[in-house]
Amino acid sequence: MQGRARLQLICLCSGIFGFLCFAVSEVSFAKPSEVELEPGEAFVIVSVGGLARSIRFQMYQGKESFRADLLSGVRLTRVKPGRYYLARVDPYYTNIFLPKNTEPSESSQTLLIAAGAVTYIGDWSIDEERDSKGVRYHLSHRFDDSTVASIAKKYNLRRLELFISIVGHSPVKVVLPAAE
Repeated sequence: MQGRARLQLICLCSGIFGFLCFAVSEVSFAKPSEVELEPGEAFVIVSVGGLARSIRFQMYQGKESFRADLLSGVRLTRVKPGRYYLARVDPYYTNIFLPKNTEPSESSQTLLIAAGAVTYIGDWSIDEERDSKGVRYHLSHRFDDSTVASIAKKYNLRRLELFISIVGHSPVKVVLPAAE
């Protein structure tokens, strides 16, 4: 029985060690890092919430895509610049059905991600609406300066231009929130 107790103790300790390694890896003790862009790259700030598990944006008339998910929270994602459209939304629950997104017929129905800059494309979520006819779900997105502020605090983005991009409109250049 002594051998079995020792084996259980070893398994318990290795499990605790693994958990601690995972927990510490999520905590950043360093000062905000400075990010660099290579030529032909851009950064996108995007967040997923509500009943959306993940969203995927596809390059208009191209093969490039990027994804954001609920578990990773607000993300700074390195992408190729260009025009993107919302290709897929995966709900958190499997009983939520949303219409399929197809590639737009013209580029004016896309988001423009600027080269050599940071483009904020919003906080996306699936919202629930209940009424006498039942439950309906719809995709929504909003723009929140605290989302940008959290990324600006985590990474030193001061040297890069910041744009907000909305489907069907030219990107708007904005100023990064003041450092706290």
